[in-house]
Amino acid sequence: GTAGSCTEGALDSALSGGGSVTFNCGPNPLTITFSGPKTITANTTIDGGGLITLSGGHAVRLFAVQNGAAFTLRRLNLINGQAADDGGAIYAERLSTLTIEDSTFSGHVGYNGGAIATNGWGANDAGVVVVISGSTFSSNMAVAPAIPGGGNGGGALYLSGGSTATVSDSTFSGNQSSNGGAIHLLHSNLLATNVTFNGNAANNTAGGGGGGAIYMDGTKSLSGEVRLVACTFTQNTTNQLGGAMFSFPEGSGSTHIDQSTFDGNVSTNRGQGGAIYHQSAQHIGALEIERSTFVNNRAAAGPLNAASQGGALW
Repeated sequence: GTAGSCTEGALDSALSGGGSVTFNCGPNPLTITFSGPKTITANTTIDGGGLITLSGGHAVRLFAVQNGAAFTLRRLNLINGQAADDGGAIYAERLSTLTIEDSTFSGHVGYNGGAIATNGWGANDAGVVVVISGSTFSSNMAVAPAIPGGGNGGGALYLSGGSTATVSDSTFSGNQSSNGGAIHLLHSNLLATNVTFNGNAANNTAGGGGGGAIYMDGTKSLSGEVRLVACTFTQNTTNQLGGAMFSFPEGSGSTHIDQSTFDGNVSTNRGQGGAIYHQSAQHIGALEIERSTFVNNRAAAGPLNAASQGGALW
């Protein structure tokens, strides 16, 4: 019932064996700084009650999820995780299920996936199931170097290897990477509903790629989809392709956009697709847009010249 009772050691003990973990640390907000990552191998739920902050101290990752565990984080603030490889706050291995509810992630740094990274064994794998609701991702950064043609990135989320993500009622702001300033999808699916993407940036010096907010290189099984419903994209930027979104489905994978707004997104340098850049590798990957608004987007090979193409859509 006191702040002094809520130590890293006490949390380690509570996490042992999985189950439900809550906090009784007194009435005031409290930060627990980790000295090392916590490995989750059994089904575990952590509920911070809106008072608890877990910090990596700009030195360590917070959680690694293994063994197909289901891991739920609820009403928590997670800050300043750092990893030399993927996932500054959380790295989830294939067959895991990761659920994030009413939580915040800020200040995390990882190679791919500044805040969260998943992995699988290829497009046809089960990957990781990710469900995010009512949460905020801000000022996270993926530091993996860009490679020619795209690849690497995901300032907040990096989803790969047949993973699927469902994101609702959430915000991504000020995240950065080489591709997919907020979200990077490699052979993975995404359903985003009522999600705001604001001020995310993808800066790629290797050429190709981009996607100031979202980068998609192939969907699950090369036949899945990225579906955006009632989403808002404002002031996202890239120096390559697609100020808000880079969409490159492989096979029959597709991108569907409904009731969404793209306002003030910018593609500089290459200057193609101020809001969206879409290219189908096999000529069968659909882009469908309905009941949506594009305003004030800009493709600007700086300064604005004949090389600029598709102020809203390329």
